[in-house]
Amino acid sequence: MLFAAAPLMATPADTTPSQQTPFQVDDPARLGRPSRIVPPEFPKKAIEQRLSGFVDVEGRVTPLRQMEDVEFRTDSPESLLFRHAVEEVLGLWEFHPPTENDCFPSGRRVVNRVSFEWKDGEPKIFVTFTPDPKLPPHGRQIRALERVEPQYPRAAIVQGLQAIAYVQLHIAPDGSVPKVEARAYPERKANAYFVKEIETKMAKWRFPPAGVDDPQIRLACYDVLFRFKP
Repeated sequence: MLFAAAPLMATPADTTPSQQTPFQVDDPARLGRPSRIVPPEFPKKAIEQRLSGFVDVEGRVTPLRQMEDVEFRTDSPESLLFRHAVEEVLGLWEFHPPTENDCFPSGRRVVNRVSFEWKDGEPKIFVTFTPDPKLPPHGRQIRALERVEPQYPRAAIVQGLQAIAYVQLHIAPDGSVPKVEARAYPERKANAYFVKEIETKMAKWRFPPAGVDDPQIRLACYDVLFRFKP
């Protein structure tokens, strides 16, 4: 089973939890970026002609980390070769979805650029994330002092269930976690197994005490992957 976390962020002391920019338990910069990449092939025709170019891939990231409503933009007509190569593998990619201040997927569109270049005489492919300057910052990272990791629920294992869960932690001034809210996808009744496990274990987490400029209740975001190893 793999576990992935999300980061937290500080806000002015007079803000309410719903207005805060949350902290992230993992690197805030990862939101909107690919979490899994299956590299496209550098087209043979492009190699023969020593072509280079890029494809911008824009779409909405779902809670299940897939990209939908995809739009492709190329830098030149010749780069249509590269677009076709990206289209063939994009369905196998996964992304960290952008989240709102409540720590849950926002459905906002993101852009990643796939560049086909030549380096030291060899064809190379690079993927870079293009931040949207109009979007608010994701917040800074916070690290737990004590963690009790959620485990794969036995009932879910027996039923062969997998899930991706997004978690909102309320952190009290003393660093304790009085409230945990989790949502698991795909949406179904059996997600109660995952939600209960997360809420039980993560309520035992402990974070650094609040600073003088921190709000009374800080919010922190985290995500958990419940998956069987291939």
